[in-house]
Amino acid sequence: MAQHSVRTGISPTCPAIAPVWGRRALPVLFGAVFVALSWMPMGGLSAAQAAETTPRPLAYRVQQLELAVQRIETRLNALDARLGATASAQAGRPKPTSGRDIGTIKENWYTIKDDMDSKRVHSLLGVPTRVLKIGRQTVWYYTYKGFGSGSVVLGVGNRVVGWQAPSFGGW
Repeated sequence: MAQHSVRTGISPTCPAIAPVWGRRALPVLFGAVFVALSWMPMGGLSAAQAAETTPRPLAYRVQQLELAVQRIETRLNALDARLGATASAQAGRPKPTSGRDIGTIKENWYTIKDDMDSKRVHSLLGVPTRVLKIGRQTVWYYTYKGFGSGSVVLGVGNRVVGWQAPSFGGW
């Protein structure tokens, strides 16, 4: 009676079905598949045609992106120039409290009314210490050292919709 291997189930007397064949066939099979696939054209195109058509869309996209970046840089430079001109113009303006006494500042705050134009507010109070945009409204903040802080809220059309005068040192 022939002995059988319990682990493999293969008879040691039959070398034709030994596991050695499997170890040799796998590399040969993979090599044949690789050679066959490397000779196949990509997407119905030859390798030369595929190489020629692939970079064109990429080069076009790069060119479009470079143009977009140039347009953005041009806009940024224009905004920087405009911002620089505004900042330098405001640097020469007096601060809200300079040249004005407490009585004049207090009187100007009590002159502010609803629906007043922002230009009139600016002429009365001067340059705001800080400007904040909240939705469709703009808030101008005025800070007076030793007097307190106040704010003017401008709505649509840059018209006054609300304000809060400084305390001027009182309650």
